[in-house]
Amino acid sequence: MKRFLIALLPLFAALAFAQEESAPQPKELTVKRSATVNKVVVVLAQQGKTSVQLQCNEGLSYCKALEAGTYLMVELPPNRGTYDCANVRIYAKTANLETDERLGDYCLVEP
Repeated sequence: MKRFLIALLPLFAALAFAQEESAPQPKELTVKRSATVNKVVVVLAQQGKTSVQLQCNEGLSYCKALEAGTYLMVELPPNRGTYDCANVRIYAKTANLETDERLGDYCLVEP
């Protein structure tokens, strides 16, 4: 039995390493304004030269209207996050992504 478990050890190690994903790179996001419309928080922002819109459902945890300013945006891998769309997390511009808490979770909409 011990030999069998020892033989399976490399397989489990390979599976563990295969599931690791590279850390997503944060992008700078400049928020222009936010509003709440029919219980949906809408954040109008600029990512580089592209206008983007972030949306989240009012009342959910990590959903809030952001003040105008500059933030860090991290896109989550597909099928991760709260919403059925491209999910992003927003952090303060000076945040350490490993230790600091996120400011919000949003659906990224590019008009």
